[in-house]
Amino acid sequence: MRKPLGVSLLMLALGCAHAPTKDTGSTSSAESSPGLSALADQAYDAENFATCAELRLKLAESLSETSSRAEAYYNAAACASLGGDLERAMTLLRSSADQGYLVVDQLQHDPELAPLHAHAGWTEVVARVAANHAKAEQPPMPIPVLESIDISRSRRADPASVTQILGLKVGQPIIRSRHLMKQREKLLRERFNLAYSNVAIIAFFAEENVGKAFASVDLVDAEDSQRLNFRPTPTGNVQDPEGLLAQWQEYEDKVMHLVKGGHWNFEAPPSCRVAHCAFGFGHPDVAAYEPRFVEKAPGVRDALLRVLSEDANADRRASVPYVLGYAGTPEQVIAWLVPFFRDPHAGVRNNVIRSVLAFQTHLDRPVVDLKTVFDVMEMPNATDRNKGTFLLEAILQKLNPDELKTRRTEVLQKVGVLLVDMTASRQPIKRDPAVSVLKLLSGEGFETPAEWRQWLSRQRF
Repeated sequence: MRKPLGVSLLMLALGCAHAPTKDTGSTSSAESSPGLSALADQAYDAENFATCAELRLKLAESLSETSSRAEAYYNAAACASLGGDLERAMTLLRSSADQGYLVVDQLQHDPELAPLHAHAGWTEVVARVAANHAKAEQPPMPIPVLESIDISRSRRADPASVTQILGLKVGQPIIRSRHLMKQREKLLRERFNLAYSNVAIIAFFAEENVGKAFASVDLVDAEDSQRLNFRPTPTGNVQDPEGLLAQWQEYEDKVMHLVKGGHWNFEAPPSCRVAHCAFGFGHPDVAAYEPRFVEKAPGVRDALLRVLSEDANADRRASVPYVLGYAGTPEQVIAWLVPFFRDPHAGVRNNVIRSVLAFQTHLDRPVVDLKTVFDVMEMPNATDRNKGTFLLEAILQKLNPDELKTRRTEVLQKVGVLLVDMTASRQPIKRDPAVSVLKLLSGEGFETPAEWRQWLSRQRF
């Protein structure tokens, strides 16, 4: 099996970066660093950018670590820029540079800061950030360059028009703005009568595709809206059991901070006590987290599942699959998670399906049924479909030759065309599992989409 997906790739930030935070000891949860960050995110999503900037500024002032302060000031500047307060944005950017912000490529290519490029102080800030970069002992993770754009089929939305509306340019560094992309996705829906549009950008920071990013544009025509049949959106506010979900989010923040700073060793295999734990706990800055999950998760299994079922906070729900992995056997974890494959939030689905894939891979027999896998592969998001295809591969690999032959026709009837379409993708995590499944089913070694298309046309089912 390949390395876990989380080791080699990263979904680019959907808006202003989420700075790693530390609780400063305030008695009010809203005044703590995580609380301020959450409130700032809410203001950003509500397009209240002045409030977002003020909350990000308050967050920066609450942090003691200079690199985290620098990132928080940067994020505050992005909010001010989106809100049209360019003088405020420049002041905040100068504060970020004063604290040592050093990712000069992000500064220059961030679309949320584009209005500042004509400001008299822009050149000075770029020079100061470049100077910080030049004297850094450890260079930050480079900004990925867009390698390709995959656009799903639509009856009305032609690829050229979609690319033009989105403003994506192959061969250039790419930083995604949640706000700006939300506007463009809305324009796509209105112009082409779509029930759904979404842009996912995945960047690799290890192995052979390091420094490359791939965009998937998922479109669902209005008449195909049944593909959006998800679970009802939860509306509850469920208590975090033993604070484990907050601890998981804190762990992820620290990992992302280490990754961005170039301090994470991607050559070392993930060290974790279960089948899937994202990046692992090998770095000393995060080593203390896993024992907490090992000790506490088994006793709060039902509470974790209640969060996944009822909590309105998608970030909290998205943390559940990882913590739940410490609560039972692989078979139990899979059984708990499969009912949530159709969570309404793509990020939650991503983690649910990813975790099931990892646990299924480590078993010697199939546990997930093929009907469930086919359903995942029909979902609207590429991040669902690619993991569904990896899951299909993992299941087929567990079958003996006779069982594989028996299920071959069923697989080709249900997802044969989709698998062949995926072989044309330049994204390795879409193309590679599709090719592997087709090779398992056919016994052939074709590599090009045309060859696979011809082969499929010759099959009789």
